[in-house]
Amino acid sequence: MFFSLGRYNFSRNKEWAARLNYPKTGISAGYIDFGNSEKIGRAYILMPFIEFSIFKKSVSGLNLHIGIGGSYMDTQYNIETNALNKAITTKVNWSFRSFVYYDMFKSNTTDWRFGLGFLHHSNGHAKLPNQGLNSLAASLSAKIDTKTKPKIDTKPHNFKSKSQTYITTRFGFGQNVLSETFNTKKEVYTFSMSAGKIINNTFKFGGGFY
Repeated sequence: MFFSLGRYNFSRNKEWAARLNYPKTGISAGYIDFGNSEKIGRAYILMPFIEFSIFKKSVSGLNLHIGIGGSYMDTQYNIETNALNKAITTKVNWSFRSFVYYDMFKSNTTDWRFGLGFLHHSNGHAKLPNQGLNSLAASLSAKIDTKTKPKIDTKPHNFKSKSQTYITTRFGFGQNVLSETFNTKKEVYTFSMSAGKIINNTFKFGGGFY
């Protein structure tokens, strides 16, 4: 079960919104039961999301929804009491959600939608074992607008194409687990440098080393 609260980005003054075909943005809260409450348990999820219209010229009502955030798992791996659950070892984990939605029935304020998607949960190797949980899912949902849908200005935006050069460096310090044999946290030090181009204040392309 997911509940999402978001907003339209129809302002023509926002270049990033115009370049990305005026996506929706917001935050989602979710609850997942993995079907084995005793050994795998349930997930409680909170994540920001962005949703785009895709293949708009050929398929009306098709949208790509992407979210990344965190989840709390109420059941974890334990070598004595839950040794078969090698997917989740920590209570707090990263979560990723990607769905394609198709608007089947539309009204002025409500769209009934069918969705197909993928969900992933893992702790990023903060503790092992960390095989992660991956789910393929189908959904039926309703998108309810608080007022009549705003009219989209279909005129092309008038932002001029431009590019900027960037150079960036990053230092980091953290903890990670590298081996199940030594399942204790180790210090991790990072340094990275990259350079590239920012196109139209929206798309960033570059390369470097770490």
